[in-house]
Amino acid sequence: MPTRRSSDLGGTAQGEGDPPNVIMILVDDMGWDIAALGHPHVKTPNLDRLVSEGRVFENFYVASPVCSPTRVSFMTGHQPSRFGIHDFISSNLRVNMRRNMPNYLDTDVVLVTDVAKRAGYRTGHFGKWHLSRGSNAPRLTDYGIDEFRTSWPINNHYWSYSSHYFVDAAIGFLDANGDQPFYLNLWFFQMHDPLVASSAQKRVYDGETFPVEDFDSYMRDYCVSMPDAHERFLEYNAVMTSVDGAVGRLLDYLEQAGLAENTLLLFTSDNGPEDYRLNLSSSLGCGNTGRFRGRKRSIYEGGVRMPCIARWPGVIPAGTVDTTSVICSSDWLPSIATLLGEFVPPFLDGEDRLEVLKGTPSARATPIVWEYRSDAVGPLSNAPQFAIRDGRWKLLWEEGLAEPELYDLVDDPEERHNVAALESAVVATLRQKIEDFQGELAPRVPEIHSQPPANETSDPGDSVSWMVEASGSPPPAFQWYRNGVALENRSGLQGASSPLLTIENVGLSDTGDYVCEVKNSAGTVESSVQLTVELAPTVTRHPVPVFLWDGGVASYSVSVIASEPISYQWLRNGVALSDGGGIEGSRTAYLLIGGLPAPLSLSGSAGYRCQVWNPVGAILSEGAGVTVIAPGAPTFETWHVFHLGGPVGSGTYEEDSDGDGWNNFHEFAGVTNPNDDRSKPYFDVVWVGDALEVHYNRWRGGVETGFGSYETPELRYELEILEATNWESSLELLSLVRSEEHTPELQSQA
Repeated sequence: MPTRRSSDLGGTAQGEGDPPNVIMILVDDMGWDIAALGHPHVKTPNLDRLVSEGRVFENFYVASPVCSPTRVSFMTGHQPSRFGIHDFISSNLRVNMRRNMPNYLDTDVVLVTDVAKRAGYRTGHFGKWHLSRGSNAPRLTDYGIDEFRTSWPINNHYWSYSSHYFVDAAIGFLDANGDQPFYLNLWFFQMHDPLVASSAQKRVYDGETFPVEDFDSYMRDYCVSMPDAHERFLEYNAVMTSVDGAVGRLLDYLEQAGLAENTLLLFTSDNGPEDYRLNLSSSLGCGNTGRFRGRKRSIYEGGVRMPCIARWPGVIPAGTVDTTSVICSSDWLPSIATLLGEFVPPFLDGEDRLEVLKGTPSARATPIVWEYRSDAVGPLSNAPQFAIRDGRWKLLWEEGLAEPELYDLVDDPEERHNVAALESAVVATLRQKIEDFQGELAPRVPEIHSQPPANETSDPGDSVSWMVEASGSPPPAFQWYRNGVALENRSGLQGASSPLLTIENVGLSDTGDYVCEVKNSAGTVESSVQLTVELAPTVTRHPVPVFLWDGGVASYSVSVIASEPISYQWLRNGVALSDGGGIEGSRTAYLLIGGLPAPLSLSGSAGYRCQVWNPVGAILSEGAGVTVIAPGAPTFETWHVFHLGGPVGSGTYEEDSDGDGWNNFHEFAGVTNPNDDRSKPYFDVVWVGDALEVHYNRWRGGVETGFGSYETPELRYELEILEATNWESSLELLSLVRSEEHTPELQSQA
């Protein structure tokens, strides 16, 4: 186990070979606003450090140019439109209704936090959420998140210091859980408007100027007409530097707590920076898009192509840049699932890009598709609603546009040269892929593509896993049932609400009919498997000897643990019995023998035994004899009977709670012992005519009541009590075994 290490922050140090921790830092509405990535004016020493210690991915894309859909893709591994989320989820629920959007993300879909929890991780979320709205919206705990904080005390500067507030909360989470693996979302509200920097934040830029001529390409052209450009940049850069400081505090904590070496950290933005031309009263609109065309609410590169830095010391090569590998926010879940050794849910839009994150470039197998249905007016009103990137090509298109837009992003990452007219075959192919994607968005009942076998057998202690692969629109949710009862995750059972169910160390209680319900808004389908846990019989209670009078009925029973079906066969002296002639239950767990003549004495294997078997194995119980005695005993006679092996429930009543020298069992049963020998309780067996009665002495507060005490006769019968039904009123006499061959002497009552 990781050992706690002393530090100023009280953190924990993890040991070699521990599962890697995961932190995802998501900044809101930040462009390429990092000095080390080419911003000419901003001061970001901590992010520059992160660049030098990690790997930069120049072709990292988010799934949408606005907040909520991108966050959906990180959490689900799907393109957000598959859930009907193609714009931000509004606090005005009527707006969501008008857009035909839900008010929150479905909690039943497998999320990256579900994957982490399945792997035994603590999960935390601190900062902006924006995936649920409305009074009936789920809490974050319903999304597989153990600890969270999504709001902060509002001060005069509103959002200016919120990043530091959430870093404080994240450090508290890490400090409390750093001795076990953790998954953490740290999602800042900044750099979303409004940005109101404090005087202290602005002081960092005293005397600085921000000439727009220092920027590249579209950013320079965009800034030329920006009113009050200097004041806008001062405000923006001051808050950006504060965000940088918050990130630096987290990095310092990880180092001091001994967590940095074993933590994968990803840093990026949810979409491009705000556009001042939309005339949003609170918008500064001066975030940097670098050389890229477009901004927030646009599916041109500046709206969806984000800076991305991954750091994992000793694993990800430090100070390197990947210029070729295309990665998307929907790749996050399958990559983390692989990292944590968990299954990757099928039919995701994202790909497992873990090896790319770790430093090995590779081409993407599937295209990235965007859908953004903007309500914005102004310069974005005529922007296409759909786009696709496949290899080097990017097509922007929607029904009704006069001309599609096709760009070669290898040669033209700024999207200045539309080559659609020159590459008609490429346009046709990519347009068909967009239309196929649109067709997939229509409601569709889940379809099962693969499922477990109808029947499965297992030995006790084994592990079983079943996968149901299914697709549908929206992506379906999964719920497993056993014998009609919904399963929940517990120790030894994981995946109750996922395509993959795993049961470890199965036992007989796991035998049953399992059904996986696959459901979305369009309908429900089911997959079923019957599990049989095979266990050879083990006898847990053997038959016991019987003492009875002539004409009485002998009763024997056997208890076993075994998988069904179980068969029984009773034997006497090795010969199988059959029902009839006073015999009942010869092929059950309970045997009744009537009409046994006196005198009769059988013992051990010469008596009664039960053979038990099932398809897995067989076992023979121990033998139990019978003693049948003819009537004719004295009218009244008493024997003291000593219990063999201590009282029933030994260990339960061993204490002397009131300190009077008698243990609790003696006091509860009311038992004393002659000759002051308290090691074993005793009972009085009284023979009255043809009846055998059992009495016991009562002790309460050291005062003897009941029948009094009797002399011990020369002949004893020792009583083995296997079960007591009510110590206050009665005892079940299960066996009475003669210990000596001697005629009892008549004893008088005291």
